Amino acid sequence: MRETAQAPKVNYTLAVTASNGTTAKQKLASTDQQCTVRLVASVDMFINFGVGSAPTASTATGMFIPAYAPEYIDLSSLSNQGDLYVSGIVGSSTGTLYVSVMG
Repeated sequence: MRETAQAPKVNYTLAVTASNGTTAKQKLASTDQQCTVRLVASVDMFINFGVGSAPTASTATGMFIPAYAPEYIDLSSLSNQGDLYVSGIVGSSTGTLYVSVMG
């Protein structure tokens, strides 16, 4: 049986830099909304997810996202804890994080 992809509900584009202490942040969903996100980075970068308030991404503790390798992440386990956010930071350049909220 062939699986079908979900259509995105909303798309975001985040400009991500290497500035220390400054990360690109985006609210993804409101409290009690289940969501899966699709992430594509234009350069290697690190991301963090958070609830309630925007997280700060770190090259030391963030999740590594390689350039141009789509990642699908199910955030439904966080959905009842507060508003969902993603943040990103790169090590030595600038890039773009493309985020699609799938549902």
